[in-house]
Amino acid sequence: MKIDARLLLDARSADPERRGAAVDALLALGPEGVPIVVESLRSAGPNRWLVAERMVLHGTSLAPVFRDLLQNDADGETRILSALALYTLGEPDGEDVLLDAIRSGSEWELVAVSKLAGARSEGLCAAVLDRLRTIPAVRENEATIARLLQVLIDDGREIPPQLRWRFSRLESPFWVAPQLEGRGGGSALDRSRRPARRIVRTVGLAIAGLVVLALGIDALVGVSQPAFEAGAAEGVLRTLDEAGKLHESRLVVIDDGGVLWIQSAHHFRGWYHRLLRNPDVELVRSGETRAYRAVPLDTPETEARIEQLLKQRAGAFRYYLIRTLLLFADVKPVRLDPRG
Repeated sequence: MKIDARLLLDARSADPERRGAAVDALLALGPEGVPIVVESLRSAGPNRWLVAERMVLHGTSLAPVFRDLLQNDADGETRILSALALYTLGEPDGEDVLLDAIRSGSEWELVAVSKLAGARSEGLCAAVLDRLRTIPAVRENEATIARLLQVLIDDGREIPPQLRWRFSRLESPFWVAPQLEGRGGGSALDRSRRPARRIVRTVGLAIAGLVVLALGIDALVGVSQPAFEAGAAEGVLRTLDEAGKLHESRLVVIDDGGVLWIQSAHHFRGWYHRLLRNPDVELVRSGETRAYRAVPLDTPETEARIEQLLKQRAGAFRYYLIRTLLLFADVKPVRLDPRG
């Protein structure tokens, strides 16, 4: 019987629909078409498993063909596909070939795992352990690692400590293998919540870090009193403590049409508490020292006015940046009234 040349070409096509249709047509020819289908199975390239599946659909009559390929073909992938087909047909053979496929990380390893797990292969767990010891612990392999771990869990085995450590930085394996986290179990609901818990923990750590950084900056500003603005925009406030000791604090001075304001906007404001006890202060500004009486006015109206003046001078972005770094500490405006 002469076989259509188009079928011969389509049997090796990379297009799955054309190849599948050609294989079906060749198998329908009976014994004359089988050798061509076998060559299609043996040919390198994609869709080889598709050919094996179409052969399986014709039932156990092709089992001898698969068994011959399994035992005699020199191509490793052909032998793997033949063993998978025999397991699918319910005539398991080639267990060693499939176990080697798992150990070596063949592209068919997960199919082999599924077939051997269904057949309750005694050597499956050992092969899986060998593979888990060598598979790269990277995100691209998470799905494969999770499936392999599931085999061990389904068999009632503990995950060895060295494997728990190997995969401790991956996410997906924890969904199927809670033993990796030392729990040895956990409901599906618990496992589904773990990614959200990690997000919450990460956000919490980020906020805590920001608070620590802000408090550190706040303390540094309060202690070192760096000069941020030159000239009359800054001044040195002199206050007296309860023991009469003089303290000097560098502050931003706000001039509102001839009325001078200072404001406490960070947590380390010892000068503010000192002037509350003794409002008679001095301000050194532009090389001149003048006496003032400090009048705290922390009302909503004065706070709004001070905020407006600072935004006009520094810009809204810089104002809110500084306020954020200082954790939005309460603003305490103080008016400086000249003393006679």
